Parts: sequence; C-alpha cells; structure tokens
Amino acid sequence: MKIEAKELTVLAGRTSILDDIQLSLNPGEFIGILGPSGSGKSTLLTALSGRRKYNKGEVLYDGEPLEGRPGETIGFVPQDDNLHTALKTGRLLSYSARLQMPGKTKQQISKLIDLTLRSVGLEDRKKTVVKKLSGGQRKRVSIAQELLLSPKALFLDEPTSGLDPELEKSVMKLCARLAKEGRLVVMTTHILDSISLFDRLMFLVAGKTAFFGTPDEAMAFFKVEDFHHIYPLLARPEASRYAEKYKTSLIYRKYFKGG
Repeated sequence: MKIEAKELTVLAGRTSILDDIQLSLNPGEFIGILGPSGSGKSTLLTALSGRRKYNKGEVLYDGEPLEGRPGETIGFVPQDDNLHTALKTGRLLSYSARLQMPGKTKQQISKLIDLTLRSVGLEDRKKTVVKKLSGGQRKRVSIAQELLLSPKALFLDEPTSGLDPELEKSVMKLCARLAKEGRLVVMTTHILDSISLFDRLMFLVAGKTAFFGTPDEAMAFFKVEDFHHIYPLLARPEASRYAEKYKTSLIYRKYFKGG
C-alpha cells in the first residue's frame, strides 16, 4: 500500500504539533521517523494510521483519502505492550484471532497462528507464558498480534524502547524483513545503532520536516560522518533552519517535486 501525506497539519489549540508535512511511502519500504522528544513523531504515526484526526491537509491510501477507506487493514503496535501476560503465547494469539476473525474455524486459526509465530521467530515459544518471555520476545508477540490480519501497512511506535542492544537489533531486523516481504513498515525511534536498516529516514524538528531521504542522503545533508551527530544538531535553538534548508534542497525536489 502506498501512503501519502499532503500538507498534513495537526494543531493543539493554536500550536502546530505537525506543520505542513509532505510524505510519500511505498509498499516494501522500511521507514524510520526520528527526531528529538516533542518533535511530533508519535503524532505523525497516529495521523498516518488513522488514529488521530488532523486539522489540515490529507492522508491518501493508494491515492484515495484515508477517510474513504475505513475498513483498510492497518497494523499498529503501541510503545507499551498491551498483552495478557498470564496467558501462553499461542493462547493469547488465539483469543486475538477469534475476536478479529470470528468467521474462521479453529483449524484455520491454529494454522494462521503457527505461520505468524514462524514469521516473527517465536515458533518455539507457542506454549510459553507471556510473562516469562524477554522484552524483545514480548515485542514480537505484539507484532504477531497485528500480523494476524495480514496488514498492508504496519506502524510501530518506539518498538525498541527499553530493550538492550542485542534485542533492539533483533527487533529491527525483524521489521526490515517484514518490509521486504512487501509490507510498508513505518517506525518511530530515537535509537540510531541500526539506522542503516531503514530504506528512508524522516527527521522531525518542532513538527516540521527537517529531512526525508535515504540514510546516505541524511549523512550528506547534515554533513556528518556518524548518525549520532545528527541529534545534537537538531537540539540546537536554530535547528528549525534545517526544515527551511530541506525544502530548498535537491533531495526535497527528488522526492516531492518529481526532480
């Protein structure tokens, strides 16, 4: 599914949380949304996924307004896992599947759960109680819940928050693989260690687009040799100048002006 945002603006009173956001996201892409705290990352994620209303502009799914496609299958994984930790992994997914797909038989659901657990690397944890899983494994269960309906797009809000580096890397690699299978996968994050796995990056500053493009284009745009040097630049009082610089750049024209 192709998702576009055109002049997307979200207000809180008279304050712009998102200001004139332009985006074009394609099937099979792994997209990272980054930026300092309060820059609008989670707001953008919820607006793109239809979980938050916006004040101006539009969100398009395959060229059609989001509002005209209420039945679209979109997966959304929140930052905090909403799991019944006393249940076994397979039983938890079974309850979720039965609620979302009441028309499927017990055998169909069982087969779907096995396929889904295999896709997130948890086939050997089907009978493990959720509270005994590691943080990274619980996050995979949250992702598995959303994959049951075969969503065309998957949104994740800070899925690696609180995970140690190895678990963070494993979740990132899983999300990259899910995108390669043909889904659009969009993630907010503040962790930069696995940033090269993203196909495209979006950096926000004060609700504005400071950059959108490939990881290599980001390094060139911000004139850094390490991704970790970008955040200090965006924390400066004059960081909003990057939004102005980006709108006049060749990279912006490449993605949004057909250049």
